[in-house]
Amino acid sequence: MTRFEYDTNPSNQTAFGSVMFVPVLTGANVTVTETPGGTNATFDFQLNVPATQEFAVNFRVLPGSATPGRDYTPLAPAEIVFPLGHT
Repeated sequence: MTRFEYDTNPSNQTAFGSVMFVPVLTGANVTVTETPGGTNATFDFQLNVPATQEFAVNFRVLPGSATPGRDYTPLAPAEIVFPLGHT
């Protein structure tokens, strides 16, 4: 029987069996102060290692404490595409 362990840290060189490095997607919370006429929020996402192939991540915005249509313009579900080699 072969044991596989998954490690998201590529600098970890200790392995038992085979190791598959799984990319980790992170994103920061965004807080926006309201202003007359509106304010845009920018969401930044990053991978912990360069993508070994192009792939897409689907996302959607959830309301939390804000009310869609009153506090912000709702977004349709969308995707982020990470090209080969990008973080």
